[in-house]
Amino acid sequence: MAGNSMDILESLKSNILDVEEMSYINNFRFLSTTLLAWQKKSENKNITDKARTELECSLKAMSHIGVYVLSMQHRQREFNVQLNEFRKAAMISENKLKKHLDNERQEKI
Repeated sequence: MAGNSMDILESLKSNILDVEEMSYINNFRFLSTTLLAWQKKSENKNITDKARTELECSLKAMSHIGVYVLSMQHRQREFNVQLNEFRKAAMISENKLKKHLDNERQEKI
């Protein structure tokens, strides 16, 4: 039973993270699309070198942020998989130990 409740809790946490991730993706997509549209419009207009540089730097920063977040999400997923495997192994070991101790008690009786 403990395994089932653990799976439910992990599923709830995962769903919350999915909602947060979708929010991040939507915000990132909106901002990057807006910056790209501004860059495209700026090609046809006379804007200052400073404004053009800031726009290009903003696009590069968004790109770096996107790569960083994807990397962190990947690391977190890998960590979660490893942690779940560790927890499963610990529960299996604990159950084996309990059975062994129960068998020893029964033999003494």
